[in-house]
Amino acid sequence: MEKNMKKITILALLVAFFVSSTFADELRKSGDCKIQEAKMFDNDKIVSVKVQNAEIQAQCKIYSGMFIDDYALSAIPWITNLGGKKVHVSYHVAFFDSKGELVACVSQSAEIPADASGYQLGSSMVMIPKATIEKIASYKIVIYTSESKGK
Repeated sequence: MEKNMKKITILALLVAFFVSSTFADELRKSGDCKIQEAKMFDNDKIVSVKVQNAEIQAQCKIYSGMFIDDYALSAIPWITNLGGKKVHVSYHVAFFDSKGELVACVSQSAEIPADASGYQLGSSMVMIPKATIEKIASYKIVIYTSESKGK
């Protein structure tokens, strides 16, 4: 029994180590917003949120509009690698109504090249009814960064 407890303890410590070392840093930003219908370069209509640390700078562009045949909420980040080495990014944005209830969310992960500038996570969008956009009152962004495991 004591041997099994030691094995379980060692396993738990290893799992805790790998989970805690998976993401080295996190960036967070939240705020109120009124999302407008726009195209990607309608800068006067886009909610633009900058998040930055020593490794990356992300310019998150939030807007709504038609995407192919569906109405979409886009929250696409444009990422610049500031650290000079390949980095893994896990990007998440949640949108809430005035009561704090979840309305929509997007998520995407990627390996960001060492020399990236304006690297887009272009799938950071969700198809939702146009009328639902009007309910959105705030956002919360979290970006986790870690050393890239890829070559």
